[in-house]
Amino acid sequence: MGMLRELVSQDTGLHGRVHIRGYCSEEDLPQYYRACDVFVFPTRQDVWGFVLNEAMSSGLPVVSSDRAQAVRDLVRPGLSGFVVPYANVNALSSRMLDLARNQELRIQIGKRAREAIVANFTPAQSAVQFAASIHGALETASNRHGRDS
Repeated sequence: MGMLRELVSQDTGLHGRVHIRGYCSEEDLPQYYRACDVFVFPTRQDVWGFVLNEAMSSGLPVVSSDRAQAVRDLVRPGLSGFVVPYANVNALSSRMLDLARNQELRIQIGKRAREAIVANFTPAQSAVQFAASIHGALETASNRHGRDS
């Protein structure tokens, strides 16, 4: 992260406007989300990407790579955020610029992102979906075991 901080500090257009943060405690996360205009998650690989839930519930538009599995369930492209192909710097920067240049778009997408999380990802719904996933996995395993006998 040191190299990234150095690059930002040397760029007059970014210095003082872009802040690189390392790990922060769970208690501090809300203040960081409130300080953001957009949440960018260009992950290489993430089994879920719970930070997307957090960012969206904070009312932030998100730009994520397609390697975060959560985007399939959470992000409606153009409505609650954007999904870009992993390692496609042009697509990532284009979506970031779209949001940076258009405050109304940021506000609308952030609002829809929060609404989607609040309506569809409650603890009760998550528990039901988790139980259904376990049930489905057990059923699949049982069917396989039955065929192997």
